[in-house]
Amino acid sequence: MEINPIMKAIGNYIGDYIFTQVYDRDFEKFLYNISKYWADNNLGFLTFEVKNNLRIICMHSFESVKLEKTGLFGVPS
Repeated sequence: MEINPIMKAIGNYIGDYIFTQVYDRDFEKFLYNISKYWADNNLGFLTFEVKNNLRIICMHSFESVKLEKTGLFGVPS
């Protein structure tokens, strides 16, 4: 049995649900809500830089907590 389609569908469902929890028509408020949701659920800390594009910076990510530390912590490669 191929599990990837199931995992993708679950991820899409979760993403849709989270979006309904954090969305706001005010873009700054929307970004704040995403960051707050992330921190409140112990997923790490998000910051955003909005210039010509959107840069998302994630610190202390739930995915990287157990990974080996390499390079400079918090400095993008």
